Amino acid sequence: MFNHLVYITIFLFLSLSGCEEAKTQVSTSRVIPYQEHTSFIGTIEASERSLISTPINGIIDEVYVQPGSFVEANQPILSLQSDAAEETLLKNLAREAIVKSQAERLSRKLEAYTDLFAEGIISQNEFDAIKNSKIASEYELIEVKQTLSHICPLVRNSLCQANTEKIAHSLPIFLDFKSPQKGQLIGTKTITKYRKGTTLKAHETLFYVVDVSSIIVSVVVNDHELHALPLNQKVILTLGPDQKKLQGTVKSYQGIPSKHHAQPQFMVSILSEELPPNLQKVIQIGASATITPSTESSLFLVPTNSLSSDTKGTFVQRINGPDSERVEVTPMHQLGEYWLVNGALKAHQHVKTYDSHS
Repeated sequence: MFNHLVYITIFLFLSLSGCEEAKTQVSTSRVIPYQEHTSFIGTIEASERSLISTPINGIIDEVYVQPGSFVEANQPILSLQSDAAEETLLKNLAREAIVKSQAERLSRKLEAYTDLFAEGIISQNEFDAIKNSKIASEYELIEVKQTLSHICPLVRNSLCQANTEKIAHSLPIFLDFKSPQKGQLIGTKTITKYRKGTTLKAHETLFYVVDVSSIIVSVVVNDHELHALPLNQKVILTLGPDQKKLQGTVKSYQGIPSKHHAQPQFMVSILSEELPPNLQKVIQIGASATITPSTESSLFLVPTNSLSSDTKGTFVQRINGPDSERVEVTPMHQLGEYWLVNGALKAHQHVKTYDSHS
């Protein structure tokens, strides 16, 4: 946008400044207010989200909540019956016990070897061998614990803390998936509804839980419309089935690269204030919201022959009683015989127009 305005300003300076001495005032013209949009339509997005995926293969056993619902923290979503989890749990719990015992034995042995090495009874190679064995067992124990950490928090009845006999009497293994936070449950492109008996693969995304205590509303605008949504500007958001009005704040904008638009476009992101609890339960991510700027537009249409330019910039001469005063303006783009400008003007004020012919 900045480069776009620089090119326009240079063009106007070259085209207008050479004619300053030849200009003679012939009339006045009214300033026309310009507002392409009194409001904008944006898309509701989540300000924060948590992703939940399956750590291991399994089959959906029970479904408690479907996507689109509002859920509380730790609320059950669905359960998975998993033979793979059963195998992984039994194998790694047994392995953990063995490796842990081995690590403790090697730790005691290393302590004894340290004294023997200091007294010169064993060689450096013998000492290093036992030291490396201890380190290897510790790394193996970490690996086992990491494998168990993916499924143990999900295993029903806290079986990871149970002995092998209790686990054997608790088969098959069920994994319970709960919401990590309060928010709206969102499905995925492949899973829009949970069905009992559906097979799920390891690392497959199950659902998202999005925080709807506040939301982001994103909207695409043309470069000359950014004036209506400047950074930190307060706006009014209208959303939800009851068209609830909330205050929002413009937080960021980012250029959108495209070869299909004659003028630059920007993605503007607006953060809402905190949503009331009843609205949090019905708001839909991906739905539309209306954005209404809370201030009047500073864009105006002025005749091309009212613009002048010098080394200080582009300006118009505003009529002020019997006199006139210079008002700096920023040209945006030309619309027929008018220029769209941004400046400290007001609607229906009068500016001088000129006959550029000598």
